[in-house]
Amino acid sequence: MGRGRTSFLAGAVLSLVFVFPHAVLAIRVTCEDGGSAVIAGFGRRFASGGTCDIDHSCDGICTFALNVPCMRCRLGRGCPNPDAAAAECLDDAEPPCPSNIRTLAVLAFAARHPARPRRRTVRIGGRRLALTCRPQRACAATTSTTVPPGIQDLSGDWTVIDQVVSADCPPGVAEHFPGPHPLRIEQTGTELRACADGDLPFYDGGAVSPSGFTLATGNCCGVSNGDQLFDFSRTLSGTLPAGAGGIAVTDRWSFSEERGPVTCSRTATGTLVADSVPCAAQEDCTHRDACTRCEAGSCRRIPACRFDPSR
Repeated sequence: MGRGRTSFLAGAVLSLVFVFPHAVLAIRVTCEDGGSAVIAGFGRRFASGGTCDIDHSCDGICTFALNVPCMRCRLGRGCPNPDAAAAECLDDAEPPCPSNIRTLAVLAFAARHPARPRRRTVRIGGRRLALTCRPQRACAATTSTTVPPGIQDLSGDWTVIDQVVSADCPPGVAEHFPGPHPLRIEQTGTELRACADGDLPFYDGGAVSPSGFTLATGNCCGVSNGDQLFDFSRTLSGTLPAGAGGIAVTDRWSFSEERGPVTCSRTATGTLVADSVPCAAQEDCTHRDACTRCEAGSCRRIPACRFDPSR
């Protein structure tokens, strides 16, 4: 009986020895609202401004960009050399196209205990992350993006709705681009940059004036049609001010056989309509997209809210 009890206790102790470390091996990310984050795990830690607070404002909400492979590398796990760490910490998406790195918003105050920092635990890629959002004791004034007088603020998510389409391309070429087309715009003063269809940046950027705006990709991309490969460029222009149904736009694709002159085009006239999501509280927006905030009853996207490994 004594030996059986001893064996049982020994087995329990061994189980604790092997199980306990795995239970506590979480990566801890502690963020100060409007500031930077301290990331700790595996006996190491580092500071990062690109992981938090990516909304660039002291607004009572910490917005995390959770690049777990990058965190593991910088904590000394999973990367054989510094070059591998640099590669893991890149964001492959061209701004302002949506990032493939998960974002998460956490309020700075706990609902039941307002004096305590808010905590949340999530699991990403099999790794447990313990997130803490600490409020700043004194928030500095946040500088918002300024738009010149008489210029419409186009920042946000939109949809291009084609109404009349004409094309003189061989069958199968222009059909690669059916509408409607989601469009994300970021505006700084009168300068624009944008991303269409989730993965097509307007590489040449654009500009806005009181009477309209233009965006251009340049000769950037290619599309195949059977054995033929066509290069193409895209230009989107709109007339301002907006009407009751949205902004009147013209969307034009120019196609050329690989490295040749323009051979055909697709032109669509239609309307640019703002994507409007109603809200009554911040959670109505942040649960849908961590980089949005509730303003005047609608969810509005925060410009340049994304992971930045250089910070």
